[in-house]
Amino acid sequence: MQSTSSSIYSSGSSTHSSNNSSTTTSSTPSQQQQQQQPPKQTFPIAYPPPLKAPTCFRRFTPNLLLQIQQLSTTSNKRRHIPILEVWQPSIFNTRVAKKVPKLGSGDVYVTQCEGFLHLRSNSEGQTDREREVNADDKEVERRVIGVVARNAQDEGKRMVYFEDGVGWEASSGDGVYRVSFQDRVLEWEKDVQGERFVLRIADSRRVKVARMSRTSVEMGSWGRRVREYLKDGLISEYGAETKEELDGRLCTLVLISGVWVAGQEGWINTS
Repeated sequence: MQSTSSSIYSSGSSTHSSNNSSTTTSSTPSQQQQQQQPPKQTFPIAYPPPLKAPTCFRRFTPNLLLQIQQLSTTSNKRRHIPILEVWQPSIFNTRVAKKVPKLGSGDVYVTQCEGFLHLRSNSEGQTDREREVNADDKEVERRVIGVVARNAQDEGKRMVYFEDGVGWEASSGDGVYRVSFQDRVLEWEKDVQGERFVLRIADSRRVKVARMSRTSVEMGSWGRRVREYLKDGLISEYGAETKEELDGRLCTLVLISGVWVAGQEGWINTS
């Protein structure tokens, strides 16, 4: 699949030292821990321009619905690096991955353009500048990493699948969108202003995993508790369990489930 340029998209104080040499400053353990925390990750959501082809012809080829980018923080320039792309399948190719069901009307699949910039396993051996150049210039094979498809056991529900077949059930009710794996449940719920969604662990409402608006998804750093709670639904039985791989899977789950919510909210047309 050919690379899609991000240029066609639209997405929605200094400290001075003291002259008094006898005065020294020290950081408390809590301040040091905050300094060691990775920065918040922002994933802008970009929409392609409207297609000019008649609707009846659009299903003959895959239809690009949106692109999820990552805001680079590795240089002085703020750059949007394409990370994921969301596609509506063509009527001739409904089997996009071996271990997930065939896709039908209203189903979508997600391909990866570039590894997540903030995870070490995706940038090992590269400088920050090399990583950004590769994201723009290197021809990257589009790999399907997940789908949002019908639940084979319940036609009224959807499933969020990873490419290796691990599936999370998607359901909605009372204004809340839920994705669950066995007894592990995440909930997308509108904030008090009703303009953004907040993703929380259902068993602990205080634990916020991400935030989403029409124009971006924001994620902070996750503690061990979040990883342990969700681990069984993130890694297949043959998968490794490094921190970077878990975080990569968790980022993917958040973003793909966010795509499902966007479709339910009418932000994208998946019909």
